Amino acid sequence: MKAALFVFLVLFGFTTSSWAQLHDLPNPGDEFPQPLPPDPNEPAPTPQPPAPKPPSTPAPVPGRITIGDFVLSGPFKGGRYITGIVVKVSNDGRTVWVRDDDDYQVYQREARYISRRMKKGPRDIWPGDKVLVGPFRNQTYTEGVVRAVYERGLFIVQENYDGGSYVRDQSLVAKRIPCYRNLCAEDNVWVGARSGIIRSAFDSGKFTVMDMGDRKLYLRDYRDLKKK
Repeated sequence: MKAALFVFLVLFGFTTSSWAQLHDLPNPGDEFPQPLPPDPNEPAPTPQPPAPKPPSTPAPVPGRITIGDFVLSGPFKGGRYITGIVVKVSNDGRTVWVRDDDDYQVYQREARYISRRMKKGPRDIWPGDKVLVGPFRNQTYTEGVVRAVYERGLFIVQENYDGGSYVRDQSLVAKRIPCYRNLCAEDNVWVGARSGIIRSAFDSGKFTVMDMGDRKLYLRDYRDLKKK
């Protein structure tokens, strides 16, 4: 069974259909007149070459994925992904052979299911950055550390909740930053009538705030905080 990061397979089915055109037979006397014969004094028309046919589908750009690239394959069945390394690429770039990290077997896959590992991701998020991940069910969040960044806005995040590493979409990842607007880490703030201290700020406008009454950490929105 595949372990660690998981993959999700999407199957597409295609159907074809054909249509027969019906032609009405002409009624007697309705025949169209025959075309006039060409003028013998006019030069013969120059034959024109046939126009090239456009490709049915655009081809992938060759070179996007190359041998030796570290990649993320997926999503496949169950929303799972797997990391691996590219060992072969077709000439047109449509097909990629990947050696998966979990079982070291080589698999042939369509390039559209392959995301290359990148140096950094959207919103200047780098491997090693601390992030806030969520919301999940019941509007829960967890903090974590980015371990890898891939094309299509995908991140591998090691999450503090259970120490596991998960593939997360960029829409669920907020980067920890020193300040958001006029509020920074270690600022004293009001949360309604309660006093608190900001412990961390994120680029989504979320903050972790330690309540000065019970000394616990709470996740707060920017609009709920007022600087002292």
